[in-house]
Amino acid sequence: MKCPLLMIAFNDAVPQDTERLWSCLKNGCAWWDDAFDSCAVLSLEADLKAISTFLDEIAQKMPHAGQFLK
Repeated sequence: MKCPLLMIAFNDAVPQDTERLWSCLKNGCAWWDDAFDSCAVLSLEADLKAISTFLDEIAQKMPHAGQFLK
């Protein structure tokens, strides 16, 4: 897995070095989430997508202004 935090940091690096530099350190990385056994940035992305989906469902169920007026 590539480290999402370093993908833009090494634009000028030699292509042979980028594979080594971008490799995920897993347990040795400060961004590694042991609970989900993945990178915390990627876990955060999944969580935000789920929250966005739930908020969209709530918004769809909310009554519109003036819906209950006679």
